[in-house]
Amino acid sequence: MCRSIAIALMSLGLLAACASNWIIDSRVRAFAGMGIPAGATYRFERLPSQQTLGPQQDMIEALAADALARAGLRRDDAQPRYSIQLSARVQRESRGLWDDVWMGWGFGGPRDFSFSIGYNTWLPPFPPPQSPYYLHEVGLIMRELATGQIAYETRASYQGPWSDTNAVLAAMFEAALKDYPNPPVGARTVNIEVSPKK
Repeated sequence: MCRSIAIALMSLGLLAACASNWIIDSRVRAFAGMGIPAGATYRFERLPSQQTLGPQQDMIEALAADALARAGLRRDDAQPRYSIQLSARVQRESRGLWDDVWMGWGFGGPRDFSFSIGYNTWLPPFPPPQSPYYLHEVGLIMRELATGQIAYETRASYQGPWSDTNAVLAAMFEAALKDYPNPPVGARTVNIEVSPKK
């Protein structure tokens, strides 16, 4: 009976998680250099190591371009005032759900018997499964072409269970450019809502 109830609750939790949008809570740190005029033009600049990435780098630039357009910047490869250098990294890790800080069950025994409705819903004494976990990082450096001076620098990091890389990176570039061109001092968390992949 208890096992049936636990399975039913888990199913409800998973359905609720699938039906709702994700919140990508990126950790962002940005630095403003020289003043940047509104509607400034830019082009993407690739490192030698990025030249061979082809479609992968094209995809990263397309995701960043959407966020840059929302920030008021305009891509113009013919007459750019700034160059923008991007970086992105995704690392997949295998980890147990008991490693999550929200779980009430760990290696040292039960901390409490509450449970959360979401992707990590589980009730003791059933052992939790292994679940992939993803570490994401993006970075953006903007330079004035005429002087070579850095006008803006921003980085964002995020870790979570979502495997839809494009959606997560797009949200992270949006978070990284939050409050552009006058970001607050210090690290902060920026929440971006993302619709799950159909």
